Formats: sequence, structure tokens, C-alpha cells
Amino acid sequence: MTRLKTKLSALLPFIGLLCAQAQRDMKTINDGWFFRKASTENWQPVNVPHTYNLDAYSQRNYYMGKAFYQKSFVLPEVPQGKRCFLKIDAASKAADLTLNGQKIGSHAGGYSAFTFDITPYIQKNNTIEIKVDNSKVQILFGDGNPDRLRLQFYNPWGGGDAGWPIDITKVKLKKNQTLKIQYKVLSGITWNEGATPKTVIMDNNIGNAWEDDCYNLAHAVAFDTAEGAVQTVSVTNTTGATVTYEGSSCICIGIQNKGLATVAATEDGQPDVKVEIISMTIE
Repeated sequence: MTRLKTKLSALLPFIGLLCAQAQRDMKTINDGWFFRKASTENWQPVNVPHTYNLDAYSQRNYYMGKAFYQKSFVLPEVPQGKRCFLKIDAASKAADLTLNGQKIGSHAGGYSAFTFDITPYIQKNNTIEIKVDNSKVQILFGDGNPDRLRLQFYNPWGGGDAGWPIDITKVKLKKNQTLKIQYKVLSGITWNEGATPKTVIMDNNIGNAWEDDCYNLAHAVAFDTAEGAVQTVSVTNTTGATVTYEGSSCICIGIQNKGLATVAATEDGQPDVKVEIISMTIE
């Protein structure tokens, strides 16, 4: 059995400040940060890259939740006639950023870099605060249809980086090998009384069925609606050849909710569901 290492920590690997016009000026601001978990008011000095979950590799009940990074810096002069951008190489798994008390943006996804235009907010004396939440994996509605509840794993046609703990594009599933994922829904889904939903790995290499036919696939299993229940889904490579997940491949986990549940939503209409990925293995 090959176990895929999971990355369950919050990570800030590189932060850069870019001011651009005809000539670009780039400045890294990785040093001199302060950090605290949401459970404490005590700030501690750190440099990035930084993780607040070293215990994830030695303890079962590692810290999952929000934490804060803060840094103050002074510009010798406020750039005139230039646009300024803040680039962060990664923040796992979701991040909200403010500059000088003004929210400048949010990002979901633990592996992708992101950049914000901070021109309207930059000044001589500045304070950046980044709120990171390592417990959040964004649930995405496939095709804009709220009856298609998916955890996107890899989708070249859109869906974004859902903050999964491994890079599926590096995985090679050999013939007769099984990809198994264990997860649990922490919040955001209220099941109707008597609901009997299913959950399944949807893969256009194996099975190639989508809502609602995917829930009739042989490897679709019953979803345990008990609060905090661990769900186990798997798919076996029966194609006779090695399967890789890149290019035109698409793989995600489906949770059958059409007519069976109410899904919580944020103010902007996005699903507000938290999921803990427990393990991913190839057997």
C-alpha cells in the first residue's frame, strides 16, 4: 500500500510586494511577522515560510482552525503613478487579507499563488493581516447547479483549487490499484428526515458518469448522515492501463443532495460547508 502524504498545515511560503509601471520593483517581506492561533491573544514572532501545524505529523488531533499573521512595514515613499500588488505563493487552505484595516480580498486553495491589487490602500506606514483557516475545503456546485454538490479534486474546465492535501496531478493509479479517500463533513449540510444519500468518486477515466447517473455506479456508497461520521469512498482502476490526473482528466467527490438536504450558504451565495480530509491512500 502506498500512502499519500497529506499536507494539513497552514503554510505561508513566500510573500512579495510588487510596484509596477514601466519598471517593476519587487520586494519580499518574509521576515518580521507575528503569529497567533485564534485560541490565544499571544502573538509570537515568526518568519515565513511558516506552518502552525507541526503536530499534524505526530498527533491525531492536530489543530484545525483559524490563525492570524500580521506584519507592519514602512515605505520610504509612497509610489506615485504606479500600481502595487501583494503576492502570496500559498496559504492553506483559505485566507482573508486586510491592509491598514481594509479588506483587500479572500482566497481558497492551499497550493496556488494569488495576487491582490493594493494600490488604493498602500501608504507610508502599513499593517498587513492574513487570517488563515486550515480546516476549510470549499465545496463547489458543479456547473452552477445547487443540486450538484461536489468536492472538486481536479477539473481542467474550472472549479479552482479546493485546497486538497495532495497534488493529484502527481498521482499515477496503476491498473487494479484503488484510490481510497476518507473524509467527514464538519458543518453546512442539514439532511432531510429519512434521507438516504450516496457519495462517490467521479472520474472521467473510470466510470465516466456524472450527476445523477454517478450514484448508480458500482463504487457509489451510502453516505452516513450521522453528525461527524467518517465517509469512505474509493475507485479501482479497471481500465487495464495506468491512469493519470492531468490534461483532460476530471476527478471529484460527489455528495448526493438533490431533494435530500439543505446546504448552508455565505452572504454571496457560495456554499458554506467545511470538510475534513482524513486520509488518502492507494492500495
